[in-house]
Amino acid sequence: MKEKRWIFFTATCSVVLASGLLLSAPKIAEAACGASTSSCKTCHEVQGKLPVNQKGAWHTQHAFGDFCQACHLGNASETDMTKAHVGVIKNPLTEPSQTCASCHPSNTAAMVAKYGGSAGGSGQTGNSSTPPSGGTSSPASGGASTPASGGASSPSPAATQVPAVSQPGAAQTPGANPNFDVIDFNKNFQSPISLWTIVFGLVDLVILLVLAVLLWRWWKGMWLWQYLKPKNAGEDLVNLQRESPEIRDIFYKLRDCEPKTVTAVAALLDRGREGQKLLQTVAGLSPELLDKLQGLPETDLDLLVRLSKAVRSKEGR
Repeated sequence: MKEKRWIFFTATCSVVLASGLLLSAPKIAEAACGASTSSCKTCHEVQGKLPVNQKGAWHTQHAFGDFCQACHLGNASETDMTKAHVGVIKNPLTEPSQTCASCHPSNTAAMVAKYGGSAGGSGQTGNSSTPPSGGTSSPASGGASTPASGGASSPSPAATQVPAVSQPGAAQTPGANPNFDVIDFNKNFQSPISLWTIVFGLVDLVILLVLAVLLWRWWKGMWLWQYLKPKNAGEDLVNLQRESPEIRDIFYKLRDCEPKTVTAVAALLDRGREGQKLLQTVAGLSPELLDKLQGLPETDLDLLVRLSKAVRSKEGR
């Protein structure tokens, strides 16, 4: 019955702990792939679906950003993969007025030439013909030369996909295009923590401590206060349930003895091997002999001890 009670108590604490962990809702995922708040980089890079962060010079240099739709267009807020890729430009370098001008409206031609593209794009939005390897071939010779006349083009509607930042550190304002999601991670991390989150955390901690004590009790079989309890002379805290029947029988016999007897046995055991030897010798004497020895005067006992020592020395023992 006692074991069942502890099992029930442990199971109850486990259920409460699991419930606390489930009720402690984690922070909302900022960009789960396939969600309306996701981005292209979330699916392609974070979840490893056709990653391009090491594909070509342009992607390698711009891997820090999360603005794939600024160049490739599409619909980043669409949860369906097929619908999200409608209108995607596979090779943005062929459509610089729709793509590159989003970030480089004043030097589009130079940026396009740097990565081997053509400044004279067709201006049509949609899937281009066979794209080069990731649209990020190595820079052509003379890529950093002066752009051709007319290379500076005005921003296209695609430029509205990039948030406008007036000054470094200023608040970002999303453009009119709903495809672009602005996530202020600094603001999210600075938001106050809910009181219930702290309460659930403390409750979970207390339950874990209780479970740890229960496991320790099951392993050791004794409570902590027994170790802190002061020991009397000869007292040894043992777990009788784990000892042999002989040890338990001796314990019960000592429990029924007078306090003087227990103290005498403890004093003999405190003398180490000498006390053990003396205890074994006394245990081997008959009660009649002990009665006779107790009836002798001290002088006779002294003579008897001397005679015993003389006999032993003569026998070489």
